[in-house]
Amino acid sequence: MDLGEIQTRFQNTVSSRSAKPDGATLGIRDGGPITVARRLEIYRYAYFARIEESLDEDFPKLRRRMGRREFSRLSDRFLETRPSHYASLAELSGDFPTFVAEHGGDGAAELSALAAYEWRIVLSNVAPEPKIDSVIHRGENPRFLLHPSVELLETMWEVDRPVKTGRPLSPRPLRLLIARRRRGGISQRLSPSQYEVLSVIVIGSRVDELAPVVRAGRLSPKQVAGWIERWTVQGVILGLVP
Repeated sequence: MDLGEIQTRFQNTVSSRSAKPDGATLGIRDGGPITVARRLEIYRYAYFARIEESLDEDFPKLRRRMGRREFSRLSDRFLETRPSHYASLAELSGDFPTFVAEHGGDGAAELSALAAYEWRIVLSNVAPEPKIDSVIHRGENPRFLLHPSVELLETMWEVDRPVKTGRPLSPRPLRLLIARRRRGGISQRLSPSQYEVLSVIVIGSRVDELAPVVRAGRLSPKQVAGWIERWTVQGVILGLVP
């Protein structure tokens, strides 16, 4: 058995609660005061404990809404059925909202919406810092430059409100702007028109591409300019570039 095969078997053993921790199958001999099986159990415990801790940190509102015991049960099932193949713990959390939607039971729609909201906050928090604080390009038809942490989310639940264990979220269509600032994050409700305008800006559109949205929504240019000014002051829009 070569080293690659040993590593694969070791990973499969550690990342599965049902796999028998048998050193013989790994080509590892017993020796010392602790058996190979016991050492593998320790590795397994540390593996699952760290990932569960990461999920706990990434989805605190979901944990609070479900209660710690139910959240732990769902996390265990998630890790057992979808063992991590990622190099980063953050990447593993990205699969959790979909899993919650599929296995969250009667409240799956609400719970998965809450998980999706918290995952967008994670993405916003880990986004790189911009290389520039602001820029203004005065050339012809520039495009908007957004802060890398900007995330938009449409949901049918009031996921941005405080939650309590066992108390369902209120159903309400929401459009949210999520972003990171130097002094904390932004989680801001948007009107349908604001969301549509910002959705166009998010994809890297140029200034003149806002015109169809303004006309379709029967918005005043002055009103839209006011929104853009506010988002610029907030650091959501960094400026204009060629």
